Amino acid sequence: MLRRELLKLLGISTSAASLGFAPTLAIAGTENYPKRLGIIILEGGMDGLASVPPIGDKKLFDHRPDLIDQTMFEINSDFGISSSFENFYSLMGAGEASVVHASAFPYIRRSHFEGQNVIQGGLETPFSTDTGWLGRALAEIGMPGRTLSLSQPLVTRGYSEIETVYPARIHGAKSINQSALEVLSKLSSGSLKDSLMKVEKSISDGTIDLPRDPISLAFTAGQAMAQKNGPISSVIYVRGFDTHAQQGSSGGPHQANLRKLDSIFKAYKEGLGDRWDQTVIMTITEFGRTVKMNGSHGTDHGYGTATLLAGGLLREGTVLTEWPGLNNDKLFERRDLMATVDLRSIMCAAIEATLDIPHEHSSKEIFQDSTISNIGKYLFAS
Repeated sequence: MLRRELLKLLGISTSAASLGFAPTLAIAGTENYPKRLGIIILEGGMDGLASVPPIGDKKLFDHRPDLIDQTMFEINSDFGISSSFENFYSLMGAGEASVVHASAFPYIRRSHFEGQNVIQGGLETPFSTDTGWLGRALAEIGMPGRTLSLSQPLVTRGYSEIETVYPARIHGAKSINQSALEVLSKLSSGSLKDSLMKVEKSISDGTIDLPRDPISLAFTAGQAMAQKNGPISSVIYVRGFDTHAQQGSSGGPHQANLRKLDSIFKAYKEGLGDRWDQTVIMTITEFGRTVKMNGSHGTDHGYGTATLLAGGLLREGTVLTEWPGLNNDKLFERRDLMATVDLRSIMCAAIEATLDIPHEHSSKEIFQDSTISNIGKYLFAS
């Protein structure tokens, strides 16, 4: 049976059928794991100095005079936070959000493709693994699950029972002829039967007609994670942080993405409801941006950046850092913010706080590096 004929039989119009990338996934959990972990992957390299400006370091104003947010919120005398983070700033005030500044994965070659591979794979050498750090962590506790995307993201690979399901968005999908679907499923076999069973599963899960924007997906993921036996983890993708020009403009792409990121944190909290108190949401990005602005009033690929965390499991709302300084002799290769906090140490801490995998085990077995520092006590309540 042709796909078009099948859709017509089920009562679905094909006139508005569309394909696209669904930037989220969910891993099925059990009530034995009540805590939740959300990962927001920022593609392109988020500018940590624009997101959380080190206003106490006077060199900041020398390096990027036209990229200073004049309406930023002040966290303390050392750091401000972009005015785009209105919700995140409020969460910090409530002790439900923190920033780890001058942080980065120990990757220094500034390639988007390699950088995304290492932050999702979790190993220092690009393309050295076909599994991801979250997938390996879930394998440690025996979690099966499903990914909502056309192909399984690297970050979740590592567990044989993870199923890839594409959440199609087709006009009329919410009014599928259930009787016809059940009859077809009983009469079918092989790949067609598998496909029809996936459709039935998507209907019951409410994933047959999901919106594709990251904010809506964060709310949907939060609602699913809030359930007693719901997913214990989710991943949201946000593209567009590779801002080589006009970065300082309030209407520019970088500020727009920061506002989107702020709304994603808000959507997660609204979707999670009471489960927010048992949750950690964190950002990861392949690298930061150059300290000095370029000739196009933007920034180029760099090294150190800022990692944002939110959720009720955080210890307090603060900026944690071993600040390296912005003097030229303190910069990485005299151009980038030096990373003094290994992103993997934040990942290990988040894994321990939510999945109860001890730091010593996750650093050695998941990230294959037992030298990763244990900073969990500084981030999360015991």
